Amino acid sequence: MTYLGLLSATGFFFGGTFLATGEPVQGAFLLWGGFLFLAVAAQGTLTRVLVRRSATGGIRLSTVPESGESAVVIPYSSSLFWLMFTVPAVLFGIAGIVLIPLGGWALATQEFDLIVPAAIGVVGVVYAVAMLTHVCTGKLARGYVALSPTGIYHRSWALTSFVSWRHVMDVDPCDDKGPAIEVHAMRSPEGWVRQTSRLWNQPELAFAPYLMVRGMYLSVDPALVYHALQFYFSRPDARSELGDHAGVERLRRGDLAPSEELS
Repeated sequence: MTYLGLLSATGFFFGGTFLATGEPVQGAFLLWGGFLFLAVAAQGTLTRVLVRRSATGGIRLSTVPESGESAVVIPYSSSLFWLMFTVPAVLFGIAGIVLIPLGGWALATQEFDLIVPAAIGVVGVVYAVAMLTHVCTGKLARGYVALSPTGIYHRSWALTSFVSWRHVMDVDPCDDKGPAIEVHAMRSPEGWVRQTSRLWNQPELAFAPYLMVRGMYLSVDPALVYHALQFYFSRPDARSELGDHAGVERLRRGDLAPSEELS
């Protein structure tokens, strides 16, 4: 993260210097690189350094879009969503808009070495438009883990999945380039996993019918989600509260210790 921060600061410094000395093209590209490295550094900080988030205010009772069922919803980080999808799309779109006119200039002046930057600009614009279209249509969306009386819903950036409680075999903590939670589940007609966009590689698909929740994406401490899954897996009698605010309050309090007879 420190290295990326230094690259970002370097881009801002020399970009400002070039702009001040009357060289706007070089200055603009250095500033663009500074913003890109800053976005990558911020994303790395959220996923590698600030994983253990203590806030629980985002936990809420909501309706799961895929089924219309009421559930306790634990959202993914909103800041991370914008950093991963919207900011890069905007930056590449701006770069493309700047670079594409170089193609016309190259043809008019026969400066054919400018064709490559112009082609890169076209790719940048296509990428930006496709990414923002998928964000606006919900094919790429902020994820969540939703616990309902009937089962567990998991929405990641580009997939949705569901497994019923009665088909869950175990819940384990694991490591997947950071803290993660693996819900062991049997295949069943009730369970499903659906990919919503092919613009984003979704490695969790490979674990189906298991659910894999990567802790770095969550807006809360991954340990809280793990203990919530363990609690309701081992306490079928408590699952009814997942359809009302009692489940929300339990998660916010962290009151997730299993009863003695089930521990």
